Amino acid sequence: MKKQEYQELLKTGVELVEQEQYGEAVRIFDSLNLDGIRSPGILQRVAKAYERSQRYMDAEDILLQAHQAAPKSRGTLYHLTLIALKANEPGSAESYYRKFCDVAGHDPMRFALQYRIARAKGAPDSELIRILENYRDEEPDDRWMYELARLYATNGRTQEAVEVCDTILVWYNSGKYWERAREMKAAITGIEPEPLPSETEAYAAEAMPAAVLPAAALASTRDVFAGTDEALAAAIRATEEEIIGGASAEETRGAENGPAEENVPVEEVAFEDCAVV
Repeated sequence: MKKQEYQELLKTGVELVEQEQYGEAVRIFDSLNLDGIRSPGILQRVAKAYERSQRYMDAEDILLQAHQAAPKSRGTLYHLTLIALKANEPGSAESYYRKFCDVAGHDPMRFALQYRIARAKGAPDSELIRILENYRDEEPDDRWMYELARLYATNGRTQEAVEVCDTILVWYNSGKYWERAREMKAAITGIEPEPLPSETEAYAAEAMPAAVLPAAALASTRDVFAGTDEALAAAIRATEEEIIGGASAEETRGAENGPAEENVPVEEVAFEDCAVV
């Protein structure tokens, strides 16, 4: 295969990944010898295609190639840990996790990996709660705060669950986990949430003095828990599968994004530097 043809096929495959056409992308990548690629950005995209096609061993091999090219890449080590968990290899996951901590020992996303590994090993909820409390105390994140609220609720600590939901509702203005926190609080307390404001009302609220909004949002019913078990169970199950299953498309913050070179737009990737082996 000529170098130009190789580069065009590789570029097409990467573009298909960006379009979430993973099956088509994998067919192209399978036809190429990928050993000569040293760009972490390209390798991350190739690995994503294999991961989404549930070819975890192939994804791991590609990520190890990316790790060799950029040993201090937080994103590569983060995703290696997730891939190992998906492949049901907790020992490998722990090894990658330790390497992640060596490279980024102060990155709060280490708690997300620690949580997933503990969960995969069947750790008790008390340990999972402790991990997420440490995460919340170091750097609040709506997704993982919601998971903490879910664990509180499933363990009968409903007042603490509502308090975490209140924090999410105050600190975040919208989003999937904001909506779920709103639903969980309603399920626990038995009190229907107020209708969401119209666009005009939301604009007016933004113009309010900063001190007014927290006071209004913090008016909770923490001592009233009249929700039915059924409604609560439905609310707290909403995110269970995606938390256990690994990184979702919405995980776009911190180490899960990886370093800047792994998020370079396709049009800026230097495909001409990829050797034909």
